[in-house]
Amino acid sequence: MRVRHLMGGIVAVAAASTVPTPAHAAAAPCPASVTLWSEQAAFFFALDVSDEEVFKASLKRYYQRVYQGRLLGQMHAWIERSSLESEDYVSFYSSPRDTTYAQPRRAAGDRCVVDGVQRSCHDAIFDHVLPTMSTLVSDHMVTNVTQAQFDAWLASGTPDRRFCMTVESRISFVLADGLIVEEHHEIERARVDLDAP
Repeated sequence: MRVRHLMGGIVAVAAASTVPTPAHAAAAPCPASVTLWSEQAAFFFALDVSDEEVFKASLKRYYQRVYQGRLLGQMHAWIERSSLESEDYVSFYSSPRDTTYAQPRRAAGDRCVVDGVQRSCHDAIFDHVLPTMSTLVSDHMVTNVTQAQFDAWLASGTPDRRFCMTVESRISFVLADGLIVEEHHEIERARVDLDAP
């Protein structure tokens, strides 16, 4: 089983499935939109933030080269709602910034896939990125620590301790006219390193 995170925070569990591809079929490369998706954090952190209107226009133009349809509309609405004076943008782009993405590859039909490895560290007492610690092991498919071990570690130490996570994920995209129209995130597995420096 894999944990699937859909855009918008919906979480579902789905059985893994594979579609065989004939060995002789030469897959076309993924379009530029998928590469741009994997580079979105670098683009964001390089933007000039001195003028919020210009900043938002730049972000919108970027995503017009990534998405179309519903996802483009959602992204544009989020950009409009968000503010440089809040943590909206930094919170959103921190995850892709901390993730190393493999080369996109073509999957069956009009799909592309990107594998990612994210390394992030969190304060044991509180971290808004992980709103609940009570289901961390099952939510993130942790393989090296049980929830009971993690709970005992949380309860036994000083509040300034940190733990780090390495999460392997697979992001799949459905494409239309070279742009992304659907995006699904699946956590494959994760490791937790307790008492990280």
